Amino acid sequence: MTFMRTISGIKNFNKFHKVDWIFYIEGKRFSEKETYDEIFYQATLSEIIKDRKFKIKVVGSRSEVLDYHAKIAIEGIENSIAIVDNDLAGINHSLIAHNKLITTYGYSWENDFWSEKLCSEVAMKLIPQSGFINNLNSSGENIIQHTYRIASNRAAKLSVLDSCAHIFGKALLQKNGGSCGISMNNKLPWIISHNEIGRIIRKAKNYNIFDCEVSKATIELALGQINKKIIQGHLWENISITMIATLYKKITNERSAPNELIKSLAFGEFKSNPLKYLDDDFVEHLKSHIENIT
Repeated sequence: MTFMRTISGIKNFNKFHKVDWIFYIEGKRFSEKETYDEIFYQATLSEIIKDRKFKIKVVGSRSEVLDYHAKIAIEGIENSIAIVDNDLAGINHSLIAHNKLITTYGYSWENDFWSEKLCSEVAMKLIPQSGFINNLNSSGENIIQHTYRIASNRAAKLSVLDSCAHIFGKALLQKNGGSCGISMNNKLPWIISHNEIGRIIRKAKNYNIFDCEVSKATIELALGQINKKIIQGHLWENISITMIATLYKKITNERSAPNELIKSLAFGEFKSNPLKYLDDDFVEHLKSHIENIT
């Protein structure tokens, strides 16, 4: 066991870095370069915490972060806080509330990051002269808002079914990042076709998830959640980037914008003004957690 993983190491890690708080988060570092997880939390927490110095520490998987939290809670360590993805908490598992444990508002931080406001801004930066953002449909939505809503609703529908399949030890959607096994149709602005929804519903019927009272209750519970709490974070990031790239190609008649360009642009915009792009519900959720630390 390394020093940092010991009780003494956790207690004194903030002193080593001359900060008031240490936030332990999920993620893996493969170089000295900051991870996207770190960039998100550093930018976000810097907007909310004005009177304390803090450091973000990436420690691995969700279970590894929760191991840190267990030590923090048992030993009553005041200067350390764990942050984990919500990950369907309250639907297929529970987390015990504690003032040194913060969860994301959405399924994961990617759901909180890739907001409608950020996706719109990135699209406008990529297609500045098109004028399409100002073309509203009959509901008063511009094309990004319209596309975002449909993509979110379709992904949420599939994610609800997937959460029920877990009851039977099955998975309708893979949990390996990217498209999670969903066949993305980049000819559609909202990426997920009716045919693909039908395919996954048929797969769900093979698991008999519509015949079990427990799964029926889970479906009802999951349907009561907002979309960002249901959709896997990596999946939502993939959909958001693909959606922007597809709209870019459709409107400009040029080759699709590279995914890394879209992601880099999104993080650049976000870091410049996080509160502009974060939804109010997430900001209030995080503020309430921070207030409970002290």
